[in-house]
Amino acid sequence: MTHTEEWVEVQDAAKLLSHRSGHTVSADYVRLLAHKGKIRWKPKDGRQNLYLRSDIEEYRVRRNRAKEAA
Repeated sequence: MTHTEEWVEVQDAAKLLSHRSGHTVSADYVRLLAHKGKIRWKPKDGRQNLYLRSDIEEYRVRRNRAKEAA
Protein backbone atom coordinates (compact mmCIF):
# COMPACT_ATOMS: atom_id res chain seq x y z
CA MET A 1 0.00 0.00 0.00
CA THR A 2 1.14 3.51 -0.71
CA HIS A 3 0.95 6.54 1.52
CA THR A 4 -1.49 8.28 -0.85
CA GLU A 5 -4.33 5.81 -0.29
CA GLU A 6 -7.57 7.31 0.91
CA TRP A 7 -9.55 5.84 3.78
CA VAL A 8 -13.21 6.70 4.37
CA GLU A 9 -15.64 6.34 7.25
CA VAL A 10 -18.42 3.77 7.11
CA GLN A 11 -21.15 6.26 6.14
CA ASP A 12 -19.11 7.50 3.18
CA ALA A 13 -18.28 3.93 2.17
CA ALA A 14 -21.99 3.07 2.18
CA LYS A 15 -22.77 6.12 0.01
CA LEU A 16 -20.04 5.21 -2.47
CA LEU A 17 -21.24 1.60 -2.70
CA SER A 18 -24.86 2.74 -3.05
CA HIS A 19 -23.97 5.09 -5.90
CA ARG A 20 -21.84 2.48 -7.67
CA SER A 21 -24.40 -0.31 -7.23
CA GLY A 22 -27.53 1.68 -8.08
CA HIS A 23 -29.36 0.85 -4.85
CA THR A 24 -29.05 1.55 -1.14
CA VAL A 25 -26.22 -0.20 0.69
CA SER A 26 -26.21 0.08 4.49
CA ALA A 27 -23.30 0.83 6.80
CA ASP A 28 -23.88 -2.59 8.38
CA TYR A 29 -23.33 -4.22 4.98
CA VAL A 30 -20.05 -2.31 4.58
CA ARG A 31 -18.94 -3.74 7.94
CA LEU A 32 -19.96 -7.23 6.78
CA LEU A 33 -17.92 -6.88 3.58
CA ALA A 34 -14.91 -5.86 5.65
CA HIS A 35 -15.44 -8.76 8.07
CA LYS A 36 -15.54 -11.18 5.12
CA GLY A 37 -12.33 -9.70 3.68
CA LYS A 38 -13.99 -8.23 0.59
CA ILE A 39 -12.76 -4.70 1.37
CA ARG A 40 -9.79 -3.63 3.47
CA TRP A 41 -10.20 -1.71 6.68
CA LYS A 42 -8.18 -0.31 9.56
CA PRO A 43 -9.13 0.90 13.02
CA LYS A 44 -9.73 4.63 13.44
CA ASP A 45 -10.19 4.61 17.19
CA GLY A 46 -11.63 2.24 19.76
CA ARG A 47 -15.11 2.26 18.21
CA GLN A 48 -14.80 3.11 14.52
CA ASN A 49 -13.00 1.76 11.47
CA LEU A 50 -11.92 3.26 8.17
CA TYR A 51 -12.35 1.56 4.79
CA LEU A 52 -10.05 1.69 1.78
CA ARG A 53 -11.71 3.84 -0.88
CA SER A 54 -10.07 2.05 -3.82
CA ASP A 55 -11.52 -1.30 -2.64
CA ILE A 56 -14.96 0.28 -2.32
CA GLU A 57 -14.75 1.85 -5.77
CA GLU A 58 -13.92 -1.55 -7.31
CA TYR A 59 -16.70 -3.45 -5.53
CA ARG A 60 -20.28 -3.70 -6.76
CA VAL A 61 -23.11 -4.97 -4.59
CA ARG A 62 -25.87 -6.87 -6.39
CA ARG A 63 -29.48 -6.53 -5.30
CA ASN A 64 -30.90 -9.34 -3.20
CA ARG A 65 -33.85 -10.39 -5.38
CA ALA A 66 -35.15 -12.88 -2.78
CA LYS A 67 -35.36 -10.15 -0.16
CA GLU A 68 -37.22 -7.83 -2.57
CA ALA A 69 -39.83 -10.50 -3.34
CA ALA A 70 -40.67 -10.99 0.34
